[in-house]
Amino acid sequence: MSKGRWEERVRELASVNAMLSDAVAPVQRLRRQMRDEPAMTAKRIRSLAMSADTCRRLMTMPGTGPVKALAFVTAVDDPVRFRRARDIGVWAGLTPKRSQSGERDVSGGITRIGDAALRTALFQAATSMLNGTRKMNWLKVWALRLAAKSGRKRATTALARRMGVMLLRLWMDGTEFRFSRDQAMAPGPA
Repeated sequence: MSKGRWEERVRELASVNAMLSDAVAPVQRLRRQMRDEPAMTAKRIRSLAMSADTCRRLMTMPGTGPVKALAFVTAVDDPVRFRRARDIGVWAGLTPKRSQSGERDVSGGITRIGDAALRTALFQAATSMLNGTRKMNWLKVWALRLAAKSGRKRATTALARRMGVMLLRLWMDGTEFRFSRDQAMAPGPA
């Protein structure tokens, strides 16, 4: 049964009893609002991201949509505070834990110290790039090779960290994502 037909059928069934009809009306209004509001929110988020030059540039990277671009920009706030672009991985908690004592040196999972929302957004962007993007790019090829050696989850985490570095560089350089390695190594605008 279609959405419109469902509401019509409920109204039809409730019309036999005035009290039931009065009880169903607010529930149907809430249901319509809950169905329509996420679409309106998504439209507002997209509009906000498209109006910001920085977000538009960040969205040139596969896997990075309006929500992830806005999450990155709001979390980082000022890219100049990072001395090196690779410091973003540490700041977001996407670096391996180290446990050292005497002769023992164990490298574990990620530290999870830092901005959890940014870490989640970067991990989702990396997952999206690995699983959803059909167009190949040098970053995805790198991650797929790493996944073959170390496993998919580690490769996704490493890709998330590297995407954070790349997004920060795109922001600071004022450039867009380049799909080939040769293009990526070429100097950006002066």
